[in-house]
Amino acid sequence: MVEMIHDTLGHLLENTAKKQPEREALVYRDRGLRLSYAQFEELCRQTARGFMQLGIEKGDHVAIWQRINRSG
Repeated sequence: MVEMIHDTLGHLLENTAKKQPEREALVYRDRGLRLSYAQFEELCRQTARGFMQLGIEKGDHVAIWQRINRSG
């Protein structure tokens, strides 16, 4: 457990995707969305590449604003 202190979230996701690529990582039942660890890691990598194309670099701060639709 102590060795996890030095891991990043990206490193933990990468390791899990290598060990259990087909296991479900993300499930949104109301949207019919299911992603395996391999799929989720690839989506995260695509997002990171998009941030880099925007000029965002390691150490920069990024805010996420999410609107929750509670109707339906």
